[in-house]
Amino acid sequence: MACPFSIHSIDSILAGPTHRPNLVKLKPATVHIQPWQFIINPRQSTGSTELRFSPFPLSTRKRRKRYRTIFSETQIELLEELYKTTQYPDLYQRESVALQAGLHEDRVEVWFKNRRARARKVKRAIEKKTSEAKNNENIATEKEKGKAEESEKTEEENIANKCHD
Repeated sequence: MACPFSIHSIDSILAGPTHRPNLVKLKPATVHIQPWQFIINPRQSTGSTELRFSPFPLSTRKRRKRYRTIFSETQIELLEELYKTTQYPDLYQRESVALQAGLHEDRVEVWFKNRRARARKVKRAIEKKTSEAKNNENIATEKEKGKAEESEKTEEENIANKCHD
């Protein structure tokens, strides 16, 4: 009885097989599939993915237009109240406020994202104004110092001229 495992040297493995069994030759597939036609669906729990074909390219699918959300004053008050306590609410806090305000959680999430961006913008504007004000003060004090030095020089020159006369 032969051993189920055969031992080969690396040279014999790299050299390739010495005999070729007769294989049934298959015709190449004539189906042409574009890459955009594959949709991978990882629904199976085994970790494998299921491929299915889409009849249309992904770029030509129509997306529904999402209209701008207009918040009422009471909704804004609820959102601002939570923003005062935390700028980064967790999922449960966002869902709670969304239920109270009658909004979807994702709209609440986007509102907080935009609110943080607005706060950063205001902070940068304030910092810019204060730095410009400091620069203007420094320029003004330097001008005043320069004028004071000039007036001292002119006074000294006047005294010196009076002494010579």
